[in-house]
Amino acid sequence: MPELPEVETARRRAEHALGGRRIAAATLAPDPIVSRGLRPARFAAALRGRLVVAVRRRGKHLWLELDRRPWPLFHFGMTGAFEIDRGPARAPASGRS
Repeated sequence: MPELPEVETARRRAEHALGGRRIAAATLAPDPIVSRGLRPARFAAALRGRLVVAVRRRGKHLWLELDRRPWPLFHFGMTGAFEIDRGPARAPASGRS
């Protein structure tokens, strides 16, 4: 079970990775308890293109403050984690011709 320091660590990591960036894509696992009937496609469409202004936390609740609502809310109950996909890795320029 994550404790408050672990949730704060997740918040900081998410803010570092997402703060000031736009959401290119989002997925939601089709889980009737977690999503309460929200269709995954509707969830993804509501977040696509939004700017992440900040990542906030109160207790085990963590949310993304976006440039406009909806702001997705997450609860780190018994388990919890974020997966952040930054897209394909790019090789650094070698400087060779």
